Amino acid sequence: MSSRSEDIPAVLRALRQAGALCVNEGPAPPAETTAASLAAAVEASAAQKAAVVYDVDALRANFALCNAAFASSFVHALSVKTAPLAFMVREAVAAGLGVECASFGECASALALGCKPEHVLFDSPAKTVPELRWALEVGITVNADNLVELERIEALIAERSARGAPPSASVLGFRINPIVAGGEIACFAVSTPDSKFGHPIHTPERREAVVGAFRRYAWLSALMVHTLALPARRCRCSPPEHARWSIWPTRSRRQ
Repeated sequence: MSSRSEDIPAVLRALRQAGALCVNEGPAPPAETTAASLAAAVEASAAQKAAVVYDVDALRANFALCNAAFASSFVHALSVKTAPLAFMVREAVAAGLGVECASFGECASALALGCKPEHVLFDSPAKTVPELRWALEVGITVNADNLVELERIEALIAERSARGAPPSASVLGFRINPIVAGGEIACFAVSTPDSKFGHPIHTPERREAVVGAFRRYAWLSALMVHTLALPARRCRCSPPEHARWSIWPTRSRRQ
């Protein structure tokens, strides 16, 4: 069976004709939400069989296009939440990409699958002290999501110094919310005043807090922003030469 992208529709039609694909929409949702009804729904869903087909040639081509389109100063990263599959992460790492993670588990998986620590980007909006301690120990890149996380990192750096540990190799940044637009899909908006992600900078006081953080913390060396993803036909700007990160495939972040 060929894996070329142009062959995929024919392959899927053949699988459906052979009865190998499930074409119904699955069981109806339970009328009431109880432990028993949820357990029954899970059991019914587990009985459904599905086939997920990936075009690895197209995936590798897209990774190559990212590398070719941006300056060498960029580190492109696969957003694990969009494709939490080991083979996908391995493909990204093999192509020279990093891995963007929203949880400790994703970070640990990325390292286990061969990603360099400096190319693992930890972006969770609610990092715990143990998670941050581990991140500094292994040297992954960390973006603090708020002022509280900055304070936690400062305390952990002091803790490392007190026990004689060497300085962490982690690049440490701060995520801001510029509040520029809601995007085309409202439920995915991350740059609105009520977003749970990043430190908002829509008032002079909040902007000054960002400037103050960089003055206060000598280890803070990066600024991260995630606004919205625009269709390619609407993009009219080029990345600044000093930008370092680009998140693929559904996120666009520059640090």
